[in-house]
Amino acid sequence: VAAVLLAKVERAASFELTTADYPTVVRSLADYQSGAAPTRLLRRYDDDEERAIGGGTISELATKFKGGASKLVDKLVNKKAHEVQAAKKLKLYHIEDTLTSSNINKLVNQVKEFNSKNTIKVSLIGTLTTKYGDQAVATALVTAERSTKSSSIVEQIRTLRSEQLVRWKKDGKSVTGVSTLLNFGNNRDLGQKFQVLDDYVTLVKKSDETLLRA
Repeated sequence: VAAVLLAKVERAASFELTTADYPTVVRSLADYQSGAAPTRLLRRYDDDEERAIGGGTISELATKFKGGASKLVDKLVNKKAHEVQAAKKLKLYHIEDTLTSSNINKLVNQVKEFNSKNTIKVSLIGTLTTKYGDQAVATALVTAERSTKSSSIVEQIRTLRSEQLVRWKKDGKSVTGVSTLLNFGNNRDLGQKFQVLDDYVTLVKKSDETLLRA
């Protein structure tokens, strides 16, 4: 993830360096068309000092942009590392044993305790995803929801499922992308997979229909 984001940052920074000075030229042309002295446009290119200042400003902006993106990458990497650490603290084993109705409350409380001791906070759904992957978590949550008879546990499971769907939407995952992620080529847990996909379609219809067509 960090590598992809950094690549995007490099492309964005390159774009800034080639286009950031364009508005100045446009303003000069506008002045010329409105009757201002044409020497203003020529002076824009002849004055070495102005070029030096403009170049310095562009360089500073690009540096700040890269610096901000670097901090974002560091934050994402640190959060992922904390999720790995949290997964170890929670002593997560096989997902079918972890996401049982009797174990959900315990997991929620353990994550709260972990966050109370760390400045970088993690979520239970993020920790589970880091440990097991999106598809395994999605289908296991549906199975757990169907098997429990406790209304309070059902509510907690639905909250986790909702958080997972929202994470996908924030990441810009299309319905086709989620379908691929759920791996329908594997016939295991097909009913759960269709339930997850249907719920995701319902979510994006309400807020971002472009993800339906992507």
